[in-house]
Amino acid sequence: MLLLLTVGKNPLPVAVASAFLIHDIPSVTHVCLLHSGESQEEAHRIRDFLVTRNLRPGITVSCSPVENAAGGDSVFTVTSNLIAAFADVHCHYSGGTAYMAVESFRAILAQPRVRLHSSYLSASGNTLFETSPNSSGRNRTLSNTLTLTVPEMIALHGYQYCSTYDCRPIPQLTDILAPLAEEYEISSVPRIELNHRFDRVRAPIPFSVNLHTGDPILATRLNELLREKIWAPTPASTWQATISTGHPHYASLDHFFRGIGGIVELRVLSALRRATVGTKGEIVFAKHIARNANVTANTELQTFEIDIVAVFGYQLVLISCTTGKNDKTKLKAFEALHRARQLGGGAARAIFVAPTEQPGFAATYEDSLHLDIGFRPSPASPSPKPLEIWGPEKCAHLDAHLERYIAGLCPASPS
Repeated sequence: MLLLLTVGKNPLPVAVASAFLIHDIPSVTHVCLLHSGESQEEAHRIRDFLVTRNLRPGITVSCSPVENAAGGDSVFTVTSNLIAAFADVHCHYSGGTAYMAVESFRAILAQPRVRLHSSYLSASGNTLFETSPNSSGRNRTLSNTLTLTVPEMIALHGYQYCSTYDCRPIPQLTDILAPLAEEYEISSVPRIELNHRFDRVRAPIPFSVNLHTGDPILATRLNELLREKIWAPTPASTWQATISTGHPHYASLDHFFRGIGGIVELRVLSALRRATVGTKGEIVFAKHIARNANVTANTELQTFEIDIVAVFGYQLVLISCTTGKNDKTKLKAFEALHRARQLGGGAARAIFVAPTEQPGFAATYEDSLHLDIGFRPSPASPSPKPLEIWGPEKCAHLDAHLERYIAGLCPASPS
């Protein structure tokens, strides 16, 4: 059987459907992604995604360019050539344009010997509907059948982890520092002091930082945890460690010692891990993201850092934290939503955590931003909010709010 899928600018629904159908239909031997010139990159990313998913032996995946209008290498002509060697064709048309879907159907129906099977994803992205007389007529829920990793999700949308600034905390150390961060009051936290101010374009890599703390117990505990005697007392009655940014523990320690912002991020990470116990979601903390993994000094400004990102099934949630307030809250929240959609498509969701915002202001900023992006929830059919802004009221009960949020998550709507 040939599995034929039309591809548009949103790769997620096609990737989700193709991975499911390959697994669900044992007779599929070839997968073809029909794409226009505008969606060539998306088709190639879907192909790479399917290949790295270790398909069954014997299955091939190819991309076929077509003109997204009449004439030239039309959809009808290309489809007619593709189906010549197959008696069964399954056409999935969640992606691409209506013209591509109609013309591919017309080409298949013009061959009486070919049995047509067809399907599409529901608007919610949860259900696959089979729509042709030759199909089984079953409607399948995909929410519990397919899980993407964070690297798979962001690669589908053209991004990857940045190799130059790989802020990858050692998981065991982060596990220790995250709950440790909860022992500190926001007004009294360790601090980080750079030997020289960090310039992302010109700073040599690696460079060194001095970590200071007035807490000898903390310094002793970290020395024990790291199994390295890197903290030592100073004449000023503080403890100091000089550590290179190339040190394997630098990223985690940076977040703990940088000040209020780092402490907030680790607190949210700790609460999120507790809220997701028993789920299949993947959580990634403190990563630099780039379109090109081989970032140089000239292109470093094209990278951006994420605080926390998680994927549940094929729903991406990005969590961004700040200690700013007032006009910066709405601006940074808008950026968080924009980054989430860059990495996870139009149905990605974001939480913006602002524990130092003025009480009551978070809801006002959230409503204002929803108006700006055209989000209008219907009381009769409530939709998940694309963005939530959590002020000090919710931050005081992070565990409870994160548990409710995760419990209410639906799989992503790829549409």
